[in-house]
Amino acid sequence: MKRIALFTQNLDTGGIQKVVSTLANYLLDKYEAYIILAEDDKTIVQILHPLIKIRCIKTVKINILKDGIGFWLMSYRVKELDLLLNHIQPDLLFSFGEYNNIIALKTDYQCKKIISIRAVFESMKAKSIHLLRYTEYKQLMIDYYPKADSIITVSNFISQELTNIIPQLKAETIHNGIDINIVDKDTKVNIIDQKYILNIGRLHPQKGHLDLIDAFAKISHEIEQNLIIVGEGTYREEIEQKIRFYDLTKRVYLLGEIQLPYNLMKQCDLFVFPSYYEGFPNVLIEAMACKCPIVSYKFQGYNEILNDDDNLCEIGDTKDLSKKILFFLKNNSFKNNLSKKMKIKSKKYVLDDTLKKYCENIYKTLKNKG
Repeated sequence: MKRIALFTQNLDTGGIQKVVSTLANYLLDKYEAYIILAEDDKTIVQILHPLIKIRCIKTVKINILKDGIGFWLMSYRVKELDLLLNHIQPDLLFSFGEYNNIIALKTDYQCKKIISIRAVFESMKAKSIHLLRYTEYKQLMIDYYPKADSIITVSNFISQELTNIIPQLKAETIHNGIDINIVDKDTKVNIIDQKYILNIGRLHPQKGHLDLIDAFAKISHEIEQNLIIVGEGTYREEIEQKIRFYDLTKRVYLLGEIQLPYNLMKQCDLFVFPSYYEGFPNVLIEAMACKCPIVSYKFQGYNEILNDDDNLCEIGDTKDLSKKILFFLKNNSFKNNLSKKMKIKSKKYVLDDTLKKYCENIYKTLKNKG
């Protein structure tokens, strides 16, 4: 039996974590599966079959202000990953996440290597990436991505973006999928006795929570719905400050992380998604499958998931965002029609189809003797 190692940052909450754990469980029918984590200090919350073996790179304390610390940390993880690979002896290494892709491709261990690109790269220009500057990170990608035996992206937009940066590369797009059975079977217990607008996402500047609160503040006096935000992250304090600034502590609620939020989705009056950039957001497909009417920013690649039914706004336009939220809350016929469209569109993204495409790629990569 061939041995597959999946390499990712952690198995805490998040879209990548969910994909990795689901794929690992699925692979057990045909392969021996390992998961290698780039850090060992995060809680494993994903559900895994007991036959899946977990290995971790030890997390080290670092001085983030030290010159060259980003390259030192990457070199450390490359060395530790190489040691684990030599011990595990996988036939194929499948990495998830742009930073981890580079680490995987820098290892000396010889096996087939698949990389999965899940984020819009140009969105990273204004920030450091794992303590590396944008230009450094981009050069590493140019130097090492061509070494991959196979490249998978989660959207056509990312595939095109990759080709623009490295013209000779070809990638296969495999959209994320959802388990519609879990979504449909989730009970419809009324867990919140109020009307509400819903947002779900990691508390991070990328997700546009401050914009959402700005937009909500403009219309809060005109609607009875409260705003509920599900998710956790390092940006909680800034979000709480914004809520207090508008004196909305009795109208906006941060519920923290909820693993299966489908009840909340099914009962919300509107799902609002003001994200600045995305790869291919699982939560958006899940909301569509729950028949949520959705108002969203036009993040890059949005048109692979959403049609513009006058429910989309330009990024950062909180005035238009508030207008569209108000419009759908005040016009039930339009809102109900949008809900039906969302449900129909969600049927395109089936988890089993996604997993089969991953397995086909793995099989072809292993079979290829090049």
